[in-house]
Amino acid sequence: MKNYSAKEIKNIVLIGAPGTGKTTLAEAMAYEGKVIDRRGSIETNNTLSDNTDIEHEYKRSIYSTILFTEFMDRKLNIIDCPGSDDFCGSLFSAFKVGDVGVCLFNAQNGWEVGSEIQARYARALNKPVIGVINQLDADKASFEATLDSIRAASRVKPVIVQYPVNQGAGFDAFIDVLLMKMYRFKDHDGHREELEIPASELERAQALNKELVEAAAEHDEALMELYFEKGTLTQDDIRNGLKIGLANREVLPIFCTSGKRDIGTKRLMEFIINVAPGPLKAPKFLTVEGEEVAADAEQPAVAFVFKSQLEQHIGEISYFRVIRGRIAEGMELVNARTGNKEKLSQLFAVAGKN
Repeated sequence: MKNYSAKEIKNIVLIGAPGTGKTTLAEAMAYEGKVIDRRGSIETNNTLSDNTDIEHEYKRSIYSTILFTEFMDRKLNIIDCPGSDDFCGSLFSAFKVGDVGVCLFNAQNGWEVGSEIQARYARALNKPVIGVINQLDADKASFEATLDSIRAASRVKPVIVQYPVNQGAGFDAFIDVLLMKMYRFKDHDGHREELEIPASELERAQALNKELVEAAAEHDEALMELYFEKGTLTQDDIRNGLKIGLANREVLPIFCTSGKRDIGTKRLMEFIINVAPGPLKAPKFLTVEGEEVAADAEQPAVAFVFKSQLEQHIGEISYFRVIRGRIAEGMELVNARTGNKEKLSQLFAVAGKN
């Protein structure tokens, strides 16, 4: 793995009600980034996340899992969180170190109780959120009904970036109204072809593109003036407007995927890399005294431990985010809570069970 600077890193948290497909989407992300050679599944107990015996037994996430993927010369740090409110402590601690939430919705169920609970955590921690309508390959999938439920319940305005062409069991294509292209998938391993939008979908795509342009323009005065002058915006202008709206929690961009079939994974990651806030743009961390800690590689090291666990044959493992400075093996840091010195004996880049 190459060395990444702070501007080349995105820290995302996968959230959503139980059964929305977070672990399966995380697996597809790791596969697209060549972290793994083949995707595992919940059914066969061989995913990077959900790798403990109890999670295998119950076929659900119980602990948060830290993993990463590399894509477009960027590193995406991913925390796959349990959906059940019984295990919300993992979600809350993960959200503290993530810069953006990726909230999944089951296309058969729409906005659920779990969606409301997790949206509440995002609001409490002032974290921006990207919406993903997943499992569009399910027999009873309904993009429109799911979107209606999000519009009715979300306090952040949803704006469509993609919509499916043929949702249901045959789902293999969607239209991206930011790029104004149709993507059709040839298999279940993410191989896709980029096509022109068919005539039957062009009117709907153009109307949604106009809505997207207006949503992007309303968050920046210069973009609004440019929109009034030209009547449209370039793709880069749209991304810049959405950056502001997303960071301010004023827009909820909506994507469509099938994590199980690896449909839409690459475009979602492209958007995260191009639009979502990273460590340098995200709100600064606060000390317990309320002082801001800015991300600066040249300043003394500060790290925040958000998870500890005991691993057989290894001992205690602490997962942390570097808030400032640089960390190296053998370094001694001071535990701000106890005043004790802590020596970092070994450092690992963690990809779930690997």
